[in-house]
Amino acid sequence: MSMSNSMRKIPEVEIRPVATDEVEILERQLARGFAAKHRARLALQAAGKAVYLIAWRPGTPIGHVLLEWEGTNEEPLASNLKDCPILSDLFVVEDLRGRGIGSQLLRAVESLAGEHGYRQIALGVATNNPRAQALYERRGYQETGLGVYTSRWKEIDEHGQERWFEEAEVCLVKSLEVASRGF
Repeated sequence: MSMSNSMRKIPEVEIRPVATDEVEILERQLARGFAAKHRARLALQAAGKAVYLIAWRPGTPIGHVLLEWEGTNEEPLASNLKDCPILSDLFVVEDLRGRGIGSQLLRAVESLAGEHGYRQIALGVATNNPRAQALYERRGYQETGLGVYTSRWKEIDEHGQERWFEEAEVCLVKSLEVASRGF
């Protein structure tokens, strides 16, 4: 049974950096993981260290991606990807996946990186997430040859407790052709 064109249609989507007054909406409607991450990302954006793009469908957040300008301190990426922004946590709500929203978010961060003079952009993708890896490869991301590494990070839960996570990842990089304007 195939999907009709109306079911596959890409919804009207606005992609823009998060605003201070939108964080509470994100905490309520995109609370996957730990809601505090949205405030932490807003702080990174306010400090000029990142841009936190949100995909909106009239009044409703439906996805996000974080682009960190200074890359990462995490090895082996830090020593192999100097002066390369890192994108992370590309997310689209489950019932809208496969409709091009993830690609729109990727185009937006790639455009921003190009506008800021970067020649490449990188990301880590979990080895147990073949759907995401296929999306990145379709968009021109290629393995760096660094092999599989373990990514570790902490998040603060709703009770203020630190929780540590880790996953096996591979690093993908995309060369950015010419700086484009707008997204």
